[in-house]
Amino acid sequence: MHLVGAMQAYAGPIEAWPTSLLQVLFAYDLKHRDYLLHLQQIISFFYGNDVPLNLACQFFSACAFLPISWIAPRFKYHYELFQSLPSQSRCPYYDVSEGRVRYTDGTTEGVHARLPVTIGFESTGFPTMINCILMHAQQYEYDESAVY
Repeated sequence: MHLVGAMQAYAGPIEAWPTSLLQVLFAYDLKHRDYLLHLQQIISFFYGNDVPLNLACQFFSACAFLPISWIAPRFKYHYELFQSLPSQSRCPYYDVSEGRVRYTDGTTEGVHARLPVTIGFESTGFPTMINCILMHAQQYEYDESAVY
């Protein structure tokens, strides 16, 4: 299965993802002062929407043009943290299937849950670039057997 199709099978259509997440995902910048916060937002979105670790790493690598060797340890650390210490590593994410903000510990109550969420990549300011990146990512096959 192609990478984009595999991702959409887990996290729904990319057009239904929050605009703020799409802005970070498709314009990820390691030189930005908040790059670690942005990375955590991306990882919590994938984790919360039950995207397998290997798919999350491959998709982010294809969209952010970063090597898996840099991505995998960071994604793995957060996935393990969310699983082993849910209440101490609580992060908000947009649950695509429910259409609302939830938290990685399974709760729905919190300040982020009450904030409005803009959806889709038309409001990002660079929808054409996102479409080009997605066409690039679509060229890759999802390697389900990859272990990170």
